[in-house]
Amino acid sequence: MGLSVRNLGTKIKYLTEEESLPASIEAGGSYTKELKDCRLLVVDDIEYKINEKEYLNMTGVELEYLKEYYLRAGYRFDIRKFKDRSVNMGLGFKHKKYTIDYSLELNEGLNIPHRLTVGYKF
Repeated sequence: MGLSVRNLGTKIKYLTEEESLPASIEAGGSYTKELKDCRLLVVDDIEYKINEKEYLNMTGVELEYLKEYYLRAGYRFDIRKFKDRSVNMGLGFKHKKYTIDYSLELNEGLNIPHRLTVGYKF
């Protein structure tokens, strides 16, 4: 479980303008279940955006198989208005120090972002 409070404080001052920081309070937790060759991770976060007065819920699951293969899914939405919804799905692979992750996001807009990450841990 965790709690985070971010960006509380004064406004950012430019030459002639001021702008509020994106202040937020976030609480979340996770649960892990070990199975024979798998590990299931379930996470949930609730974020309150102070300036926008929005409550966001982000829920996700990850299934790890043989500590090398990963299957992920997540769901994000505005709790009060039930808008700005998005579903994320992804796959991952880890071998020794190398990682490859792919995800796509299905949202209410016309764009469908695809993300590919290739990593190496030193």
